[in-house]
Amino acid sequence: MLEKRPIVVDENMVVLGGNMRLKACKSAGLFEVWVDIAQGWTDAEKREFIIKDNIGFGEWDWDILANAWDTKQLIDWGMDLPVFDMPMDDEPKEEKEQEEKELCPMCGK
Repeated sequence: MLEKRPIVVDENMVVLGGNMRLKACKSAGLFEVWVDIAQGWTDAEKREFIIKDNIGFGEWDWDILANAWDTKQLIDWGMDLPVFDMPMDDEPKEEKEQEEKELCPMCGK
C-alpha cells in the first residue's frame, strides 16, 4: 500500500516529502520503501513541494519559516501563518526620540 504514498526524494536522495512515513517504515523494520524521484526540479520547485506537502500535517519551526522563506509565497501555497502578538509601546515616537536626545553621551544617563 505504500506505493500509493511514496517517499519523494530529489536526485541526491534527499527526502522532500514523506519524512514521517520514512521514519515509520524504519521503525517497522522495513528495508524497502516506494520512492518517487523528483528529477529535474529546480530548488524553487523543491521548496514549494516541501511546504505544500506538509500544509495539513507538518509541524513548523516558525523561526526558520520567518527567516528562510518568503511570507507571500507561503500564503500563496496555502499556509495559514500565525499572527504573533507584539508588545506595543504606548509611548509616542517623538517623546522617545526626545528622551534619547537628553541622555548624556558620556555615561548614558
